[in-house]
Amino acid sequence: MVHGSSNGGKKKAKKAAKRKPVNLQPQYPSKFPKVVHVDDGDSSAVDEHHVVSHDMYPSNHAEYAQGDFHMHSDGKFRPSEVIAKAAANGVVYISLTDHDTMAGVSEAMDTGRALGVFVLPGVEISAEEAGAENLHILGYFCPGTDSVALEAKLLAIRQARHKRGKEMLRKLAEMGIHLNWDRVLEIAGEAAPGRPHVAEALVEGGHVSNFREAFS
Repeated sequence: MVHGSSNGGKKKAKKAAKRKPVNLQPQYPSKFPKVVHVDDGDSSAVDEHHVVSHDMYPSNHAEYAQGDFHMHSDGKFRPSEVIAKAAANGVVYISLTDHDTMAGVSEAMDTGRALGVFVLPGVEISAEEAGAENLHILGYFCPGTDSVALEAKLLAIRQARHKRGKEMLRKLAEMGIHLNWDRVLEIAGEAAPGRPHVAEALVEGGHVSNFREAFS
């Protein structure tokens, strides 16, 4: 069995605690055009990293602004890459909603300003309710949001994700599949480690052939 040390997790937690708060000052247009959201049926954009194209909008799409308000950069692509792909596909409104972190929002907003894509700060928060399945709550933020208090809460959630991630590796080890925790943290980068990063480690190690097989 391959055991990963906890030093990587501690370093990431300290780095997150020192992270500069996200700037949520007013950057919003006074009036929004109509927005069409297209859902291709995937449970989350992080599964397929899907950015919709012009062809998926109504024939009269010129009357609408094209947007996707459930996008992730904590899987395969960095925030700047997500925004660049959106711009290339004509998507002009996006909300970056990474799991339990807003670390990528500043990068996404900077790229959006350069490419003409409006980025609404967002986050997908993991929540639990007694007797129910885990819940995922999408949060979207307006000017004046207290990002310092929010980041403190998100840090606690990310620490819990570290614990769950290690538990996933323990269960895989019981099945004879050994992954290194530090490698999972490297794959996650600034993001909180989760199923997509464990899945990538499984693919990288040759244990499964693709992400879909890892999630099955």
